[in-house]
Amino acid sequence: MKKNNGKIDYQKKFGVFITDADGIVVRCFNAKKAAFGWLDKHCPELSREEKAKRVWTFSSYRKVSKFFEEQIRKGCTDSEVLALMTYYCGVSTKKGFDLKNGRVIAGEKPAARDV
Repeated sequence: MKKNNGKIDYQKKFGVFITDADGIVVRCFNAKKAAFGWLDKHCPELSREEKAKRVWTFSSYRKVSKFFEEQIRKGCTDSEVLALMTYYCGVSTKKGFDLKNGRVIAGEKPAARDV
């Protein structure tokens, strides 16, 4: 990943996760700007500081993996969120995930891409 001035950015982020008041992940994004935009739209009553407390980013697969396991223990059951967290942990699958659109496809294969 490169910054505007051409230097390499070594602090790559592995997903951006939004938690609810109980600490359970409700949405996953690949950029902080998108996460804050979602919070601005869906939770306008929260202050900027409270929104910042609900946004989580990680700089390694290991940290995301630990966070994923913690979410399972807390009771996160949203299949789309779990699928994206699994993707950010570095685990992949041949079918069942539409990673481009962030959806889990139950019992179907993702549509083939036109070349």
